[in-house]
Amino acid sequence: MTRSLVFLTGLPRSGSTLLCNILGMHAQVHATPTSPLSSLVESMRQSWSQDAALLAQLDTGFEQVYRRLGRATRAFMEAWSSDTDQPFTVDKSRYWLFLVETLRELYPDFKMIVCLRDLRDIYKSIEVQHRKTLLLTFPGQLEQNLVEARATQLFAPTGTVGGPLRALANLNDVPDLRANLFFWRFETFIKDPGGYTEELLRWLGVQPATLSLERITQQTHESDSHYHFKFLHQVSPRLSAPGSFTDAHLSARILNDIVSRNAWYYRQFYRADGVVRLERDGAAPAASGTAEKPPERPASS
Repeated sequence: MTRSLVFLTGLPRSGSTLLCNILGMHAQVHATPTSPLSSLVESMRQSWSQDAALLAQLDTGFEQVYRRLGRATRAFMEAWSSDTDQPFTVDKSRYWLFLVETLRELYPDFKMIVCLRDLRDIYKSIEVQHRKTLLLTFPGQLEQNLVEARATQLFAPTGTVGGPLRALANLNDVPDLRANLFFWRFETFIKDPGGYTEELLRWLGVQPATLSLERITQQTHESDSHYHFKFLHQVSPRLSAPGSFTDAHLSARILNDIVSRNAWYYRQFYRADGVVRLERDGAAPAASGTAEKPPERPASS
């Protein structure tokens, strides 16, 4: 039976766990919790790049040995995902977003789902949960008792949100990727969950099916203790719209700073016409132009 690997990635708190469990209800799809496969593939690449014997073989027979590396990597990935009867495996990892060029080298027609959400709602989700668990430290080395410091660290270039944001921006610099990517916006899903799910299934090439979004069964489980219960992954059986950042007592200054510092993100992924684009699709360059105005939801101080 032909099996297909689908890579699911994107921003934290953007609905990736929910989406995995919805896709996993389809008879043809096996969906994983956060998977180590992406980091294992990168570790292999780093390891053989430092192996003296392998480098010596590349000196004398580059094309043959390089093809062997590709075959071996694909064989490992496919063996890792072969213990299921379903023809589609959705492998979830935020790190896949950093490996798009490697994936295309291995699978020119690879398919990747990229989960997106309004950055202010991502921040709200994290900050509000932290307030419920103040007796547990915030993960990472940061001045966790300062609200602004937490936000700054989250959106820093190597932060929990900022790192994936940089990887998203990098997609603009890799040519001819658009056909490989499905940008799954959390807000679009909430507005039309059935229609949006059908659109995604068609894009994946999965047989059409009506999935019950009134009885979502959680099949994947994450280690919430690893992040000190700041990023919960519990899926509600019944789909409902979460509150927005305007429902929480968040600093308007911090929220406005998130938008202004990431204007390119709103310009590309939250356009007024609802179209999601990469720069190469004709969107304005990330370094210039005016950002699309985010939804009119005044923030509380």
